[in-house]
Amino acid sequence: MAHNDVYIKFMIEYDKANVTSSYPSLTKYEAAVILNKAYLALIAQKVTGNNVRRAPFEADTKAISDIQELITFENIARFNPNHPTAQNSVFYDLPDDFLYYVSGMINISGTLCPVTLVSHEIAQKFKQSISNRPWIKNAVAYIEGDCIIALYDNYMHDMSGLVRIPSDFHMTYIKEPEKFTEQFNGTFELNDTMAEELISLAVLFALENVESTRLQSKAQTRGLEA
Repeated sequence: MAHNDVYIKFMIEYDKANVTSSYPSLTKYEAAVILNKAYLALIAQKVTGNNVRRAPFEADTKAISDIQELITFENIARFNPNHPTAQNSVFYDLPDDFLYYVSGMINISGTLCPVTLVSHEIAQKFKQSISNRPWIKNAVAYIEGDCIIALYDNYMHDMSGLVRIPSDFHMTYIKEPEKFTEQFNGTFELNDTMAEELISLAVLFALENVESTRLQSKAQTRGLEA
């Protein structure tokens, strides 16, 4: 389905809501902004579990099916920063189209080790320093700016007794979708069901913009924006 098809259906649904009230018409630029907002909110619902089933992404087969076209794998090479954050930290550039982290594995001396994404606060416990020598069964990582920083146990050795050295990061992530523009000449990357869900959510956002900004009505849509 093309972006133009989504736009036309969105405008039809929006106009239907104009039966009892005089809602203002939307320019193509305004429609593109609303569709993009709804698109990101819809993906967030699928990934974070903020949906009717309250299931996290990897435990929800429907969510995986809905956005499988946006699930991407990339092999990322490490780089050496000017100011490393810890003795056992490894830096990787996030892909330009990165949106959500799904899973990852670091190649450490030829062995793939799983990586768990954690918060900055938890990551502090795994940073090696003079006063902290952590034992890390599996590597952890946190995101800072446009980098993902992995922390591993560099005291562990391989079978030959050599110190293990990390190299590439094999990352599975959800990429940013192709954005709507006022030309609407792009391609909608997901299936028709997701297109219909996007249109319904976009209509809700559009009507909320033109209605009175009452706290109650705003609160009703907070779950859709999370």
